[in-house]
Amino acid sequence: MAQPFVHHVAEPIEAREQASDLEILTGEQVAFVGTIDRESQDFRRDGWIVVHRPDGTPTSSWIIEDNDTNEDVLLATFEDRVDKHLIVLQQGVRGFNPAANDLVLFKIDPPTGALVYQWRYPGDNAFENIGMERDGDTGLVAASVINTQGIPQCTLLRFRNATGLPIFHYRYTPVQFPAFNHQFYDVASDPETGDIFAVGRVNLDSPPFSPQSEILVARFDSFGVPIWFCAYEPFRSDTPEPNAAVGVSIELNRDGNPVIAARQFDNQLGETSVHLVIDRVTAIPNAFSANSIDNAGISPAYSSLERLNDGTMLVSGHVTRVDGQVVPAMWDFDGTFTSHNWLYMPDDVSGIGTSAIPQPGEGLLLAGRVIPNQGPIGGFSDALLARTTDTGQGLCDVSLDVRETPLEVRFLLFGVERSEVETPSPAGLEVIAGDPVRRLACEPCPADLNGDGVLNFFDVSAFLNAFNAMNPIADFNNDGVFDFFDVSAFLAAYNAGCP
Repeated sequence: MAQPFVHHVAEPIEAREQASDLEILTGEQVAFVGTIDRESQDFRRDGWIVVHRPDGTPTSSWIIEDNDTNEDVLLATFEDRVDKHLIVLQQGVRGFNPAANDLVLFKIDPPTGALVYQWRYPGDNAFENIGMERDGDTGLVAASVINTQGIPQCTLLRFRNATGLPIFHYRYTPVQFPAFNHQFYDVASDPETGDIFAVGRVNLDSPPFSPQSEILVARFDSFGVPIWFCAYEPFRSDTPEPNAAVGVSIELNRDGNPVIAARQFDNQLGETSVHLVIDRVTAIPNAFSANSIDNAGISPAYSSLERLNDGTMLVSGHVTRVDGQVVPAMWDFDGTFTSHNWLYMPDDVSGIGTSAIPQPGEGLLLAGRVIPNQGPIGGFSDALLARTTDTGQGLCDVSLDVRETPLEVRFLLFGVERSEVETPSPAGLEVIAGDPVRRLACEPCPADLNGDGVLNFFDVSAFLNAFNAMNPIADFNNDGVFDFFDVSAFLAAYNAGCP
């Protein structure tokens, strides 16, 4: 059985990392991008890239430093299938007062780290909540820009993979709501028709909508001309007052209809993961449900939604366990009727999942960030990369019954006008080699409580201390009670030894 694992980038510097996106490369290697906060360098935030083999062995890594920005946050990546180079989307923060975030697009050669091109697409005040999609020999970026009045507005960029230069770059402004906040988080494309679908959230404070953030879905033709913009407000049938939608992701099902996964907070259920299937022609929602198992939700802005070979949808996110700990998670649901199947989450690590994808012949991959409570990286945020089987079963899996909550959905079509956005400017980039170290996300040896890879007296001492303090790590049979059965389970694991 494949073991989950974590990459800790550029150790031993003091740093906190998280993963934003995954990409399967030609030859089935995996590219893994995210951000790193390096406390030893004035709290600078840089991007990082790790490429590794299917078995989890790192082959190369880089820390990305853009001298023109204060923060280099890597958000998304895909491979140009023509030249086998990685295209990476970066949010570059040029200032904080006033805020000035740029959308930065660059291409890198995975084996060498050589930079092929880099362009900066300037924002008025800020670019944020960015998703990227491959579309043949072009790429797509859905984003939001904060304009000079401080109002978020949607933008859509289509660029050529070979050069990074725009085919078009438009901003969309609603015509009947002057002070209108709307943002894009993610984008999907139909290879047969060329249609583009984007998803985000919108503040629609008009009856019958409540003054909350609703889900925004938009359809465009291949030239970026809007076909429809629509707001959706899911709510429980027994509690008519809905709540704000936060993270949102989009993918197309086999029928070409957009499928949405969003995070929403319910006053009774806590966080839930809302799933919608929308008719691409009429914009009418034709299937919807909510996953309310232990406060499950996708994570803001960076979470992914992927279609598997059998047509089901794979979601990355997080789950709040009964002990209150938030852990990374992924689950799948039917891409037509939104019925749920299974849920996976690593044990004993707090954090969130931000990207989940299928790896051919190897199972499913989940990326994100964790904060281990033990072992050599205890207490630091660390980049998670876990692999399971095709059905979500893994070394530290917890497969739970998923409760579905009946939903109703209000929706409203509204009009927008588009305007051309400025062309990109050149940007300098420095690529510094890193040194990734493989770490285990879930201990393959449960009795190795101090995480040193060896079973000895120190593990027994750690167990006794945890048992006396009623620390959850000493609840070896996971029944919520600290008693003889936990001692027996620990001794059995200790005698079994480490693999």
